[in-house]
Amino acid sequence: MHTPLTRLLSFIAPLCATLLLSACASNFGSVESSDANGTVSASPAARVADDFPIPAGSGIVTDQTLILGSGANWTGRLVITLSGDTQSAFVFFRDQGNAFGWELVASSYGKASLLTFSKGQRSATVYIESGFAGPMATVTVSPVAPKGM
Repeated sequence: MHTPLTRLLSFIAPLCATLLLSACASNFGSVESSDANGTVSASPAARVADDFPIPAGSGIVTDQTLILGSGANWTGRLVITLSGDTQSAFVFFRDQGNAFGWELVASSYGKASLLTFSKGQRSATVYIESGFAGPMATVTVSPVAPKGM
């Protein structure tokens, strides 16, 4: 025999699970944001598009992405979901980095892969792994420290 509380819980539990999963899924994709003056800034992908390769069909994980600056002067972390597998992503970044002026310094392919690039006074690392929601890449770009530091 079902009590009213049991019936209520059997309705609420699946509802809560559905809401939780839909909230997690909404973090993926590119969004535009506005500053305090209401000026809309470009999406993270648009801010780095001319400087670093991003595979077609990728989505930006906006709550884990932090981009400072834009164009050839950006630094920060770009977290993306990948539409292909990790091997395709590794090959894409390895081959397309040079087309954007980035020189491949070192790379390692495996269960988790890492590529390191340099361009002028900046370095970039690309960390590729299979995540819960599929393949993901974290691109970190930072200035190179002057020699002697």
